[in-house]
Amino acid sequence: MGIHIKDFIPKNPFKLIWPVLGASILGSAFLNAVQSLVRYGSISTDLLVMGTVDAIIISGVLGYIVIDLVDTQRKERENELARLSITDELTQLHNRRGFYLLADQLVKMADRTKTPVDIMYVDLDRLKWINDTFGHEAGDNVLVSVAAILKKMFRNSDIIARMGGDEFVVMPVGASKFGITVIRARVEKAFQKHNEMHGAAYRISISMGFSRYDPASPCSLDQLLKQADESMYRDKKIKYTAQQSEFIE
Repeated sequence: MGIHIKDFIPKNPFKLIWPVLGASILGSAFLNAVQSLVRYGSISTDLLVMGTVDAIIISGVLGYIVIDLVDTQRKERENELARLSITDELTQLHNRRGFYLLADQLVKMADRTKTPVDIMYVDLDRLKWINDTFGHEAGDNVLVSVAAILKKMFRNSDIIARMGGDEFVVMPVGASKFGITVIRARVEKAFQKHNEMHGAAYRISISMGFSRYDPASPCSLDQLLKQADESMYRDKKIKYTAQQSEFIE
């Protein structure tokens, strides 16, 4: 069992600063004393004091720089950890936690401004079939493609999140000037264009559902999501029924 330097380094780097500064001052005082003995044959109090003061000033400046650097790195790490905690690793969209944090603020803003807020719930069709037929890497690629299409369609200020599995949510900032029919048509066209451009062995298909938060008749965020989710499943059922009818014919 070996001894490593890291074993002597505390988890909080700030605890190292004062011992290092103290050692620096003592070291400077010792060197000045030795220098005084060599030059004058005795310890010069003036030289010792002046050298020690210089060491304190230099050590203070260096200590301030070290503290600033350590504090900056700590804040950067904290910010990165905070970002990762609300980000979906695969798609780089917000995850469920990130969605709730941001959507809650958006709903509060809607209450203050008396402006409705829309939610679009998206479910990727046949993800299990893609995973089983082409492998999970293909399934992951499809999820990444869905995220990329949604990010391209909506603004950076809009909330776009992967809620888990094959489900996504989009919550635009401010009420859309377009109706649900127009938004649905634009989203479908975007996925159709993607399929035509890439010509993969499988087509990316989604089902969509919508709900609206009305400040005049408020509800919880969970209720709003449930409404959009139910709307999405109705859309999925209509598509499935249409496909079954085509198959029978």
